[in-house]
Amino acid sequence: MPPPSLKDLVDAVQDRSSLADLLKVGLGWPVDPEEAFQEEPEIAQGVKFGSEVSVSRLVPAGVEGERLILLAEFSQPYVRRDLRELLRSLKGIIRETGRFEDHTGIGDTIFIVAAPSDKDASPFADVRFVLFEEQEKRVPRIRSFGWRREFIGRTVLTHNLERLEWSARVNWDKAWDVEGLTEQFYRDYAQVFANVLSQVKGAADDKQAHAWTQLLFNRLLFIAFIQRMGWLRAPNGSKDGYLFDLFKGPRGSFKTFYGMLRAVFAELDTEDSSPTKGKFSADIGDVPYLNGGLFDRDDPLDIPGIELPDTAFGEVLSETGGLFARYNFTVTESTPLDQEVAVDPEMLGKIFERLIIASERHGSGTYYTPRPIVEFMVNEAIKGYLVDRGLSAEKAAILVDEDRVEPQKGEDGPAFLPSELQDTLEWLFEIRAVDPACGSGAYLLMLLQRIFDLVDRVEVSRDKGRNVNQKHLYETKLRILQRCVYGVDLSETGIRLARLRVWLSLVVENKGEKPEPLPNFDFLIMQGDSIASPLFPAQNVLGYPREEIREYTRLKGRFFHPKPGETRPTREQMKKQRTRISDAFEGELSRSSLRSLSQMPFDWEVEFAEVFDPQDSEETMGGALNLDVEAGRRGQGELATRTRRFPGFDIVVANPPYVNSGELLRSVGSDYKSALVAAYPKTATGTADLLVYFMDRSLDLLRPGGQFAFITSNKWLKAAYGQKLRGQIAVRSHVRQLIDFGDLPIFQGTIAYPLITLATKRIEGDKSESTTRFTAVTSLNPPYPDLPTAIAEWGGDLPVGSLGREGTWRLEIGEAAQKLAKMRERGVPLGEYVKGRIYRGILTGLNEVKIGDDGKMYGKSVPSGVRVVRKEGVFVIDGAKRAELIAEDPKSAEIIKPLAIGRDIRRWVVEDNDRWLVFTRRGIQIDNYSAVKKHLLKYRDRLEPKPSDWNDSERSWPGRKAGNYKWFEIQDDIAYWEAFDSSNIIYPVMVTEPRFALTQPGGVTNDKGFIYTANDLWLLAVLNSDSVWEYLVSICSPLQGSTFELRSQEVERLPIVNPPDLEKGKLTSLVQQILDKKKLNAETDVSKLEAEINKRVEFLYFGEGDSYEDAVSRDQSDIRMLLRQRLETVTLEFKETLWHDVRLGAVHGDRVQDVMKAICAMLNREGGTILIGVNDDAQIVGIDRDLEKLETADKFQRKLQEAFGVKLRPDPSDLVRVRFIPIDGKTIARVDIKPDRSTMFTFDDKVYIRRDGESRVMSPADTAHWWVRRQKGED
Repeated sequence: MPPPSLKDLVDAVQDRSSLADLLKVGLGWPVDPEEAFQEEPEIAQGVKFGSEVSVSRLVPAGVEGERLILLAEFSQPYVRRDLRELLRSLKGIIRETGRFEDHTGIGDTIFIVAAPSDKDASPFADVRFVLFEEQEKRVPRIRSFGWRREFIGRTVLTHNLERLEWSARVNWDKAWDVEGLTEQFYRDYAQVFANVLSQVKGAADDKQAHAWTQLLFNRLLFIAFIQRMGWLRAPNGSKDGYLFDLFKGPRGSFKTFYGMLRAVFAELDTEDSSPTKGKFSADIGDVPYLNGGLFDRDDPLDIPGIELPDTAFGEVLSETGGLFARYNFTVTESTPLDQEVAVDPEMLGKIFERLIIASERHGSGTYYTPRPIVEFMVNEAIKGYLVDRGLSAEKAAILVDEDRVEPQKGEDGPAFLPSELQDTLEWLFEIRAVDPACGSGAYLLMLLQRIFDLVDRVEVSRDKGRNVNQKHLYETKLRILQRCVYGVDLSETGIRLARLRVWLSLVVENKGEKPEPLPNFDFLIMQGDSIASPLFPAQNVLGYPREEIREYTRLKGRFFHPKPGETRPTREQMKKQRTRISDAFEGELSRSSLRSLSQMPFDWEVEFAEVFDPQDSEETMGGALNLDVEAGRRGQGELATRTRRFPGFDIVVANPPYVNSGELLRSVGSDYKSALVAAYPKTATGTADLLVYFMDRSLDLLRPGGQFAFITSNKWLKAAYGQKLRGQIAVRSHVRQLIDFGDLPIFQGTIAYPLITLATKRIEGDKSESTTRFTAVTSLNPPYPDLPTAIAEWGGDLPVGSLGREGTWRLEIGEAAQKLAKMRERGVPLGEYVKGRIYRGILTGLNEVKIGDDGKMYGKSVPSGVRVVRKEGVFVIDGAKRAELIAEDPKSAEIIKPLAIGRDIRRWVVEDNDRWLVFTRRGIQIDNYSAVKKHLLKYRDRLEPKPSDWNDSERSWPGRKAGNYKWFEIQDDIAYWEAFDSSNIIYPVMVTEPRFALTQPGGVTNDKGFIYTANDLWLLAVLNSDSVWEYLVSICSPLQGSTFELRSQEVERLPIVNPPDLEKGKLTSLVQQILDKKKLNAETDVSKLEAEINKRVEFLYFGEGDSYEDAVSRDQSDIRMLLRQRLETVTLEFKETLWHDVRLGAVHGDRVQDVMKAICAMLNREGGTILIGVNDDAQIVGIDRDLEKLETADKFQRKLQEAFGVKLRPDPSDLVRVRFIPIDGKTIARVDIKPDRSTMFTFDDKVYIRRDGESRVMSPADTAHWWVRRQKGED
């Protein structure tokens, strides 16, 4: 007889013994069915559940010190919070008794949970494998998978259980890999979608076919979920597999399966009281009324003539390989803290969002926001809101981050008072949050889930021992949707998906035999242009339509979800009442030229009038529902009024489209773009990206005290176009956090330079300063995506006043901030030093032309199909052309200048690439230069400036842009042209390192570079120093690949120190030596000269004393005093090398690790000093062997610090200082470490400490004891 299959063993699970068989036979666990389970009754004692529960520990034979595995058996169906209460009790027992501590060695706690289901009363009808993932100072995350006896999906067998083989237990976490399943389903879904789309017939165009297919899939997936609820019955009586049975069954009176589906959609849109209800029940079975807009009949699926063959549906609905049959669909919705490894409504939304965004990104600038970031932003906004309403910051964090309202067992901490619980509950129901660029609803869904979870947490704590009422949970979520969550987006597809996701989130709470009709979100999640219509700051004016708004609010409540016995208002009624409100604002609306240009302006104070009504006590849409605002205990009916202090939203959270100024102009046109700039005068410039308008609008949407949470490109932080926006944000809000991801690819498949901005809008008259935490996320390795931990480790508080209200923001923290402040203190701005003589390079308007294989001449763009056969220089020429022009007319030499483009400009010198500029400046007498005139005449058609009356709609202009220059003149007005006659300092715009160079007399650059009319060699030394580069990096905009854009407005702010004459002479001499060497060989190594320049410039900015030589002498004396100790101590360590193993005669990574261990150990004790380049006998040997491989001191330091924040955590950069000291003809590296008693540092997840002159690793038990003593100041 063959051994039982995994499916056979799963099917057989009905008690402990059969569960043990599955574990032993199917997965190879070393369990004895007779002795596998050890009772642990104290874990369930004192915990209130809705049913009885027994807990036992599963003890694999002969295994200790690994995972803690528990079996929890419930007598009735359980809810998620029951599992958390069990874990809470377990953790309390561990803290109080120390039990189980040695059984969590290689992973987090696992519960196997068995319970009856809502359809089967037997004790193991519902089996779950639950993994609790620990999070420091936050509630553990739950990941789970399992099965119900009536349905065991393929995912459990192929994706989950097979990964729980005992031999692979170190990697058991893969069994709960939600991301892997999501990625797999996405790939399969995208492929099936494309296959089905290719078979659609009769659509007018590809866009219509895509919209039709998308809506069809939306509806099919919705039905795939609700069929699990048992609400649909196929003609053969089946419920769980309604779609599969319908597809494989007879067509009845329908010719095609699509015809049957149309009937199902119509039935879902038909109320039970309709005489046509059940018309086709013989063919399609029993279908309830659900429609809240999802199954409306005036949508793309009702376009006549579009067809899809039955075979195409087989790819989706075939039971033997169709997409829906290959995966588990669960109606248990995942939340940020609780994820089931199956296709659930939240995962479905993620799939939709990725698929739609991938097809629309190029035109819309939209990106899928990773869920941990969405969760973090929403959590921070809710915490900020609760604090603003009156809850302490500590209690808000405990509630939102840790999912509790009282201290854990064995711990001290604040507990909520009963009055605070009641206030918090009411505040949560009063949230009004909006996403003005909601897309497919990721933030809306997260807001819904988090508010719902928090309401449930507070209610459980307030109403001790309550029994869970599923109808109450459904009504709670319905109330939150109606009161708290709003969304707007320009994309119709996005709005459809957002509504679908919210419907699914609501449906999963509806556990009744018969479903409630879906609410209608048409007036809460709406399509429109969020930035096009004006807002009115002063609503308390004569004629404000308060009564009309109240009536509209009541109508919206009924339209959303009518009370029993009420009818839903018609759309015509809604339209008329809306018009009464808009008429009152017509004067303001009609004056907006931007609104008139928008195809779909969104009038915020009309559409969401209830949010902006300035009355003190306001009627809510919730008054239309007979629901209890206090959620369960009082049962007194809906509280129909609530007090609000200010009109506006409490929270605005968004990821607006990533569209830069140029893309915006191309997509909306110049008229709309100009109107946009005019409509936002306080923040916008002509070069502003789209994010500027969304951020300005969102500040307007907020009430005073409201919470602002945005993720955007980081460009506005440093770009010139962002200065007005920065100033307004500082004036109008308290910026709480800035989290900059740089060029890390957090958006899948692209680099968008994302930045999270969290702020609180100021109340009127508030001009106080506040603290801003700035975090530069430098890696997507742990602790990312755990953002709170990453912020704690990598972030720091900016000095108060760093965010200037004029738009100058300084974003340095810790020691870096102190260093840059000292540079500003000792220097004067470069722009001031050179008296404003910083000039952009020359823009000609036509460097060259392209000659096509059709014989025609083209400028920058060449028509498709035309091949470029050669290029000819116009204003930019090579040496051969220059020689030809001079030979023809020697005067040509006067106006042909040596040209350096950006890539020609190196550090110190300009590469000679035989490139020249025909410099026909404004006012030149071209007839005096016959050869040049003859040369330019060949290209006259391409050189002519565009006439002011030229109509581009008829034909594009072939020449240059409009301007007051003549055809032979360069496009720019170079009024400073005489400055080019002497040598100047020059630099390119895009750099990865300092690249300031000296030009030859007459040398010029193009528009990719800048020129200073100064040629002091000591100044060139300062500009090319490491100190100045660090400053530039802090103020200039980062681009991809560690590239920075050095715009003039930032470079002008560089603080330039003015050295004493003696030091000027030293620096001048060093630079002259470099120039002499480079003149002979451009590739010659000048690193030693550069190293001395760096040290001297560093001294000028940061050193103390009369001269650099004095400072070096003091450093040498300090080193000699340390060496006299001869022995290593708690605060002193000698390292012969950083990277070079003396015994092996080669580089070795262990040497670096030894230094890291010593740094970690000193951080955890009293601090100290490490001398690298000193052997164990305290003899100076230098670091020359390291520098042979690492080349420069800068690379040495980077090698030393590359583990900071990665293996050595948290990042100790602000506590560790590295200096290079010349001594006895050698160089040593001195590493000084400051201690930090508030932080425990680890290297490779181990805690090191200094004892007896050594760095020792501590055991977990010793670490716990030591940390308690250190916190008390006893260590």
